[in-house]
Parts: sequence; C-alpha cells; structure tokens
Amino acid sequence: MIVGVYVGALLSQLTRFVEMRVERLEVVSHVNPNTTMVGCQLDLAPFIAEHMHVYFNVYFWFRVVFIHFVPCLALVLLNTALSCAMQAAKRRRQQLLKLNRRQECLRLQVRIVLIIVSLIANMLLSGTGHSSIIR
Repeated sequence: MIVGVYVGALLSQLTRFVEMRVERLEVVSHVNPNTTMVGCQLDLAPFIAEHMHVYFNVYFWFRVVFIHFVPCLALVLLNTALSCAMQAAKRRRQQLLKLNRRQECLRLQVRIVLIIVSLIANMLLSGTGHSSIIR
C-alpha cells in the first residue's frame, strides 16, 4: 500500500520533471563590460509552451481531485465508519454489562483498545496525520 502511494505520487509529478528546459545563457557583466557572465535560463518545454493553459489546467485539477479531495473524502468516510463501529461497540458493551457478562465485556474492551492502538501505530508508521493534512 505504501509503495503504491509512492508510485502514484511519482507518476502524478512525472510531467513536472520534464516541463522546464535549462539553457546556458551568456550575458555581458554590468560591472565590467569586458567580462561575459554565464548563467542559466529556465524555459518551458516546447510542447508545454504551446499548450500551456491546457497543461496547467489539467495538472492542477488532477491535483485538486486526486491529491486533495479523494484522500480527504476517504479520511472522512473511514473516520465515520470508525465512529459507527465505536458506537456499536459501546452499545454492545452496555448490553453485556446489563446481562452481567463481564468476561465478554472485557474481551470486547480489549478488542477495542487493540483496534485503537493498531490505528495509531498505522498512522505513525505511514507518516499520516495532521501534518500531512495541512499541506
């Protein structure tokens, strides 16, 4: 899963690696007119320059949808599912406590704690959290 995210990120930025051309530029120095200075000039690649508006519109809308909206929507849906599961576990726990079945209630409580710990560990290991949402 993590490798797939890295591959997807690389593919989504692939065009950005080739959209600019670097050319050597020689200019006369303003300080010493007898000296020629060497620098770099960045230009858009010819294909990008011809279709600049289309390219940047497609690129940025792709970014809005697939880099921002879809992950945010997935996060909202998964948090909603987790919240519903936690509410169901809470109702189940209350039912078990009413029936005085403390052993099953403890097992359910241990499962809930394990789910929460695994979710937190997954977030920490995958590097997701509030810092990646803000970007």
